[in-house]
Amino acid sequence: MNAQELETAVRHNINAVTLVMNNNCWGSEKAYQKHFYNQRYVGADIGNPRYDKYADLFGAKGYYVEHADQIGDAVQRRAPCGPSRP
Repeated sequence: MNAQELETAVRHNINAVTLVMNNNCWGSEKAYQKHFYNQRYVGADIGNPRYDKYADLFGAKGYYVEHADQIGDAVQRRAPCGPSRP
């Protein structure tokens, strides 16, 4: 899913749950560089926005957690929500 798909989902009132796991890197590129270039990383580590706030910009509802054990609570908070807008 990308930003344009999120906007489309909100515009058409598609009620979906999406989990974003963020490790602040291009994971496949970093794994490749680890094994083939003796852990010499170039351009693999990146910064990312807060995706919960990014969702809010599109009119969706976003939740932020710091640890994996908080995911269940975030999903439960999301469960009763309906479409973001009529």
